[in-house]
Amino acid sequence: MTPGHPLFDKPGLRTPGMPAMVLGAQVFFLRDVQPLVLQACRHHGVSLDLLARRLGMSRAALTLILRGHDPVPRTLLLAIDAFVADTPAPAGF
Repeated sequence: MTPGHPLFDKPGLRTPGMPAMVLGAQVFFLRDVQPLVLQACRHHGVSLDLLARRLGMSRAALTLILRGHDPVPRTLLLAIDAFVADTPAPAGF
């Protein structure tokens, strides 16, 4: 799904993929998704610092977004969804 899809435009609905909530015009992660992103970073062999740079932000800004403190731009949400989705689940799941 992409921004402009009806699910993104209705307040209070969860977004696909990562646990997030649309509140007005902003999207927030519902819980701390940083552990999921760190697991994906390990799988892909990149650091969180490098991922943040590739996403065009500082590590601190990315951490605030991943912990649900700051809103996540919709394009960044889709990029993080795709990055994590491309990571196999750990053994036992």
